[in-house]
Amino acid sequence: MNGTTGDDFVAGGGLGVGVSIDVESIAPLRTGFFRFIGFGQSVYSVKFLCGTIQPVLTPNQFPSPEPANQYLLVPGAYLTAINIHNPHGSRVTFRKQALIVNPQRKPRGNIGTSVTETLGPNEGVEVDCEDINQLLGVQTLLLRDFIQGFVVITTPRLLAVTAVYTLERISAAGRIVEVP
Repeated sequence: MNGTTGDDFVAGGGLGVGVSIDVESIAPLRTGFFRFIGFGQSVYSVKFLCGTIQPVLTPNQFPSPEPANQYLLVPGAYLTAINIHNPHGSRVTFRKQALIVNPQRKPRGNIGTSVTETLGPNEGVEVDCEDINQLLGVQTLLLRDFIQGFVVITTPRLLAVTAVYTLERISAAGRIVEVP
């Protein structure tokens, strides 16, 4: 969500809502021996952030000067929606798999099972936080828990893949942050 290929939008002004959104087009990595002449696999590694990071308070109920969490992200509710579009005039089959990433000092995260899907001509599908939990084999992860990682999409044909990230910031008092 660095904003280098997407547009950042912060809702504010008269709305008074502490919500931000970022939309990113995801470029594929071509793999395989014949990738230079148009054959091989396209691999899309799409970052996801799902769940809530609560603010950390000191015993006196003041915000801690330490990072609010192990991920060094601002407190808030994070959601990701990954849009996959088949721009071709024929069916395209792809595999998707989710994996959790943890900070370097922590054990490696869980890797979900690979699921095969097919999109018809000009069809699309959205993969959201609930779908990511299912890919990871977690049926009841609540949005109050936080996970981050990648959804890896592998296909023999190019697809249009876009990630939409939203964040609703939470203040140290546990309230939604108002944007001036």
